[in-house]
Amino acid sequence: MILKLTQATNRGCKMRKIIVNKNVLFTLLRQKALWLTTGNILRRSKGASSVAEAAMEDRMAGQDGALGFAGFRKDSTCVARATSAEQVAPRLPASPRLCRTSAAGCFTAIVTLSLIGASVVHGQTNADHAVKVNSPDIFWLKRPLHVAADSVQYIFLPIPGGEGLDQVRNFKYIIDLPEGFELVGGSYLNGHSAFGDLHPVYPSSVKTMALDKNITRHELGIPGIGFTGLSVWLSHPYISVVSITGTGGRWIDFYGETRASDFTKVAWLLRWSDSRASIQPCRGVVDVDDIVIRRKSNGQIVFEEHFNDGSFGKFKGGQKNGVSLEKENDNYFVRIKTGDAEAKIQQSINASGTNAPGLQSLIPGEDYAVTCRARTVITRTPDYIYHMPVWIKIGGGEKETEIRAHYEYEIGGKQYSVPEQKLRVIVDNKDVKNPKTLETVLWSEAEDCMGLQLDQIQDRLLDLTKSCGIKLHLTELKLNPWKSPYDGKVNKMDLRDPLTEKIKRRGMNAMPYLAFPYKDMGFEAYVSNHPPAPGKLALDEYVNQFGQTNKATKIYNVCPTRLCDEHSDYWPVILKFLKEAAEVNKWDGLMWDFEVPNILTVPLKRKCESCFCPDCIEAFKQYTAIKDIAKAPENRVMLEKDYPLQDLAEPARSILSNYPLEWLKFKGDQKGKMWQSMITAVREVNPAARFYLYSGSYQAMGRAEAPWHHCEFYGVYPPAAGRYVDVFMEIHSPMRGKGKWGLEEIKLMREALKADSGGRKVPVLNTVFAETTRYLLAKNDAIQSVALTEANGFQIYSWGGMFDSQTWSLVREGIQVLTAFEDFFLEGTRFDQVATLDKPLEHSVWIKGEDRVVFIFNNTDKDEKVTLKNDFRVKYAANRVTATNHATGEIYADPETIACTAPAYDTTIIHFKAR
Repeated sequence: MILKLTQATNRGCKMRKIIVNKNVLFTLLRQKALWLTTGNILRRSKGASSVAEAAMEDRMAGQDGALGFAGFRKDSTCVARATSAEQVAPRLPASPRLCRTSAAGCFTAIVTLSLIGASVVHGQTNADHAVKVNSPDIFWLKRPLHVAADSVQYIFLPIPGGEGLDQVRNFKYIIDLPEGFELVGGSYLNGHSAFGDLHPVYPSSVKTMALDKNITRHELGIPGIGFTGLSVWLSHPYISVVSITGTGGRWIDFYGETRASDFTKVAWLLRWSDSRASIQPCRGVVDVDDIVIRRKSNGQIVFEEHFNDGSFGKFKGGQKNGVSLEKENDNYFVRIKTGDAEAKIQQSINASGTNAPGLQSLIPGEDYAVTCRARTVITRTPDYIYHMPVWIKIGGGEKETEIRAHYEYEIGGKQYSVPEQKLRVIVDNKDVKNPKTLETVLWSEAEDCMGLQLDQIQDRLLDLTKSCGIKLHLTELKLNPWKSPYDGKVNKMDLRDPLTEKIKRRGMNAMPYLAFPYKDMGFEAYVSNHPPAPGKLALDEYVNQFGQTNKATKIYNVCPTRLCDEHSDYWPVILKFLKEAAEVNKWDGLMWDFEVPNILTVPLKRKCESCFCPDCIEAFKQYTAIKDIAKAPENRVMLEKDYPLQDLAEPARSILSNYPLEWLKFKGDQKGKMWQSMITAVREVNPAARFYLYSGSYQAMGRAEAPWHHCEFYGVYPPAAGRYVDVFMEIHSPMRGKGKWGLEEIKLMREALKADSGGRKVPVLNTVFAETTRYLLAKNDAIQSVALTEANGFQIYSWGGMFDSQTWSLVREGIQVLTAFEDFFLEGTRFDQVATLDKPLEHSVWIKGEDRVVFIFNNTDKDEKVTLKNDFRVKYAANRVTATNHATGEIYADPETIACTAPAYDTTIIHFKAR
């Protein structure tokens, strides 16, 4: 057998040809100082006197091959194109102690050639039922994956859970790729988002072989299975970098990569169980040691903790429930027990501030490698909570083919295998079409995701979103001119946003969103440097309904009258910053993420206090032309039954007793004028810029018995907003159906926005998202947003951890349907009554001229045989119509009565054309 081995050194890669026999373990010795990048075999174990002994320990433990925890890379790997040769994964060393070992001379690569003698059992439970391994569905997309040619796609291969996982060894995925498809390594996904975590697993060993000229097989191996629920995080924002998984009771090196932000100053070893119900069933014991953070560009160690002094070291904070320091062979490490007693308890240690000065040196925008050493004994873990991201490069040309995958593992020397699953892939060489008017919007950083990915991942994801038909990206605006060290000096700020630049380069629109609402605005710094005049309130002070003067910590509590006062230099600097940043980044507008409590001080759980300071009262009188607020109007509207008006102080008591609706309108108009000033600044450099408002739904306010339906829950008064905003984005919830959360909701909001705007029509977008990696209804939700709820498009609320190419394929299909029938939605009429179904599935009918299209939505998990009856009014009219199934191309002989199958989780579209 002839193997070509690429040796990873600190000076590059060299090719060496070696002739060996099967089942022979050999090593290559070099005398130069090397970066050790081949995994756990090259890591000195806790008690081994040499690297060679560490390697022997690995073999004695029954593990096959290199077991370092890292993704493989094409540029510095040990590649064996042979039947049983492994490709060993490179990574940075876990600690400086390893570097010092490598400097003295060590192995460059270790290749294990072995044959598996145990029989393969198709099943998930061994003979004595001591171990029970779940069997997840590998490819959940039960129809073809539609992808663009010459693209890079990614698929989450689910890792099974179960019981007795400490006995599982040598888990590996076997994935077969057709000709023209190539496995891509070295890709690390940050694993946190607004609605869930992705706990990514990267293969520690990769074996590649050519089955024939058309199929290449890849075996992706990890030591054991099961997720502990424990990760190494960098925050704030929370970034899960390294997920600690099963090791079968052996010490293993774990590795991850991430990008630092302005707020990345804290390191955590964290099991976040209180808000992550999915990881509560994890049971076992986790030992962790040698947590190290390196700057990737030069390998510089910026943080490390080895617990050598018998204490938690720099990790002085956290919630140490079931967390202890242990000692073994003169070595200290952290032990975390995740048993029944700890199931609902958050467990953590953290290092921050002066306790970990190295973290203060993290450079925003720089990439960092995070490593740790861990061993785990997992007795139980749930299914579907962590995945192995696999990136695949798709070749050019249109084709239809398939990807095949299954997984195998060992228990007690016996090998188990699950049946192979297949995923059909349709490669389309045509450019995707975008809707002309309908909105297709993605919050590309919701929350804390795409903006913190490494450049390579960002590029791939942006290409993928473009190939699906996304028109607009919303990116988080993290800069602030009043934040230290700028102190209002915009010219000192680096206004360039690399992510926005990438989006614009790909021909998509980009605009920043101001997080709800614009947080971290430097209030304390500004107020301390700009004291109020004698007898005046400071910028961060407001007067509540009880006459108390409070300090505001968030912008939505600040007095809007004084915030935007032309005599203050605070707001003009904000506007100058927006103008100059818009010019540098070529923004297409601004979006305000406005999720705050209601503005009427109605005593709901999340009420927000209005400011009743003298400036606000005077502005209110000017806005309403009310001279005497103590005098009740002839037709007084009550705020709420039994509202404790007697507890309020003047002038709040008079206003909320006599003019609550007028006060609501006034506060809504103040917010609108603030938004108007912001977008006006941007339009000075881009006259076509638009202002998007994201907020809550159009709903009544709890116990209120007055016309408060105009005050939606999140504190926006829609009639006032309609005068200032260009697009309204509904709350994050798919609005299927025709009830409160469907068509009625969109229509009410659209009418409310138009009420006081002189007939100005503001588009309303629906929202689609799911808190799962398996978003089966992504296509249906996109189409239903327009065809059923009559929104003007949709927004994808959350990326990060919830989408892979299977989901994006559905989004792509949905956008292409909206594009194909956009003229019906823009120029046609909806008239559902001309078609009926014999099954209780939702449908909609759109007519344009003599043509019509019927959408049938099957949101269930079963195919449905449906009979569609169409009313053409007169019999002979049916003879002038052809009916075609948009997906299958089937032409129906009788357009009046059509029998078809509505596939599960899919939209069936029948297109009628006049002859």
